[in-house]
Amino acid sequence: MPQPRLDFDMLAALALAFPLACGPATPPAAAGPARIEDFPGTFHGAEQLARVLMKPGGDLTISRALQPRPEDYAAVFTAPAADAIRAGSEAAWASARAIGAMDGQTELRLIAATSDELRAASEVFPGYEPVLGSLRPGFSWYRFKFIRPGETAGNQYDGLVHVNGHWALFPEPWRHMPASTLPSREECIKFADHFADLMSLGQEGPAAEITRDVAGKMKPDLLKDCMERGARSEIDCALAAKSMDEVEKCGK
Repeated sequence: MPQPRLDFDMLAALALAFPLACGPATPPAAAGPARIEDFPGTFHGAEQLARVLMKPGGDLTISRALQPRPEDYAAVFTAPAADAIRAGSEAAWASARAIGAMDGQTELRLIAATSDELRAASEVFPGYEPVLGSLRPGFSWYRFKFIRPGETAGNQYDGLVHVNGHWALFPEPWRHMPASTLPSREECIKFADHFADLMSLGQEGPAAEITRDVAGKMKPDLLKDCMERGARSEIDCALAAKSMDEVEKCGK
């Protein structure tokens, strides 16, 4: 499986950006069919399903019905990722609560991307880099969010896929990938600190102070990017780097 990649060229150029793509807000509508099999496997079907869930407290019956069936994992993921994601997901589903909106969250935002589109523009679904090489072609992936009017934050759910004739939810599948391929939080903190130190290496006076200030402000994004995009091999390389030029080569 291809290793997830941090864009070290972008980091070295101080051009980090992590956009959250989303469709236009749309008003709530009446509830649709009661079974997930009754919702069409289309963008409109995903929208109908999300609207059924868009009520305070959600719909526990529909929420539980979205748990992938054993055969669904191998249908959307290649081996060995399918087994790892299934094991981690089933444990998470055992304690999952109903999917739903909070009071006042009456607007829905829904985005979709095919497997190929995700591989070409992974920033559409931040965090998916570790599983991009394990996505089977031919599926559309959906992310939906319930928000209050005028706000951007809200209850967000990702990994909605129409598979084997029904809808299934694979939330944050990258979290269940083999740990050996992903850096730990502690490693990512060290990476962010080391990157910031290298930025001001060799500088003195006011220029050094300005660079250190910029580097400090970058650390939260560096940490987030490392945990969502990083491969352990690349982070190990960056931690051993003695210059920004060497860091940049770690992503080659």
